[in-house]
Parts: sequence; C-alpha cells; structure tokens
Amino acid sequence: MAFPLIIPAITAAVSAITTAVAAIGPAVSSFVASVGPTLSTIALQIKPHAQALATFANNFLQALEILKPGERVTDLGERALQGLEQDVKMSDYDSVSDYLAALRKIEVHTDVGNNRSFAEKLVSGLAVSTVALEEKFNVQEGQFNGIWLLPLANPAYFTSERMQALVSTSTLGSNILDYLDRKMTAGESRDFEKSLEKSEPVEPITTEQRVELYDALEVAQDKWAEISKQVEQN
Repeated sequence: MAFPLIIPAITAAVSAITTAVAAIGPAVSSFVASVGPTLSTIALQIKPHAQALATFANNFLQALEILKPGERVTDLGERALQGLEQDVKMSDYDSVSDYLAALRKIEVHTDVGNNRSFAEKLVSGLAVSTVALEEKFNVQEGQFNGIWLLPLANPAYFTSERMQALVSTSTLGSNILDYLDRKMTAGESRDFEKSLEKSEPVEPITTEQRVELYDALEVAQDKWAEISKQVEQN
C-alpha cells in the first residue's frame, strides 16, 4: 500500500512505531520491513479498522493458543516493548514460546503503558504473534507477515476460523500485500489465488466454494483500494 499523501507528522509516527518494534529482535525484521509501515499507518489513521483488527487477532491467536484465554494482542505488544527495558529479548531465547513465557513473568508498569499509543501496542503484538505463528507451523520467516491484511480487507469472508485453516495448511505466502495492491502479474495473481484453494485439508474445494473465494478476493482488493484512499484523505 503506497500512501503518497501522508503528512510528515504521520510519517514520523509510523517511523517511530516501526523503529520500536524492530528493536524487539531480528526475528521481527521481515514483518517490520514488509507490512510494518502499512499496519502502523492504518492503526494511526483509521481507528475503527485498528480496533476491528485487534478484536480479530485476539480471537484468532487465542484459538491457535498463541495467546492465553483473556490475553489481548495489545497486552502482548506492551509486554514485548517493556520487556526490552527489562532486558527480556526475543533473541536470548531458544524458542518464541520460551520468550512469550518470559514476557508473561515481567512486571508491567501501567504508567508506561498508558503513555504508549494503541497503534504501537497493536503493531508490536502483531509482530511478535506473527513470529510465534511461523514457529508453531514451522514455516519460513516472513511467510505469515500478510495474514493480518486479509481480515482488514474482507472481514466477512476472512474470519478467524477461515484464517486458522489457511495458516494450518501453510497455503499463505508473504505476498498478500502485493496481491491486494494489484501489483502482481496476471500469472502471479492466479498462482496466489490457486494457493488459497488448498485451505480445505479434508476435502477438495467445491465449485461453489471456489466461486465464493474468488468473489471474496475481488471484494478484498476493492476494499483495500478504499482503505488506501481513506488513509490518503485523513
């Protein structure tokens, strides 16, 4: 998503968020480089979308046992950022799950969290969660970076349940942003769309399901264009 009309103040805020998240560790560098600016801009500019994404992420990540019942993605993000100040770094742990366990043990200072933006907490939490998902499903770094964009673009179709199926079958690649931005060639778009047909691990996709999927993807691209325009106009 390109935002040519973003005012300098927003650009500075986005830079501050991505810099803070990048400090969590090298494992989140792919996330920050690919979708960090996009998600940060949306979180800062379109609060209803940010809130909806946070609600989706809470349900999705709890269902996949990345978050514990009652935990929120923004709480995880705040813990990751405060963890840096307490020398709890992702790179110091053998696994992301060990890192998350350590984060849950730190003392969270409420006054610090109250002075941090919702956008920064959200993007931080999504970054850490993405790495945790990639570890859980044993996929390459960066493969799940774009999973948060589909529920933003078409929440009616890309529900928590459907996204669970997509990540569990490892059909999602890292090029979702290019697809939504319509930057792929016709062949690349077709390959991307075909990959999503494999999200049903038990039975092959039916003709009706295929039509529904392709209609949903077209809606997602159109909605993404609207989101881009809305960001530019704010």
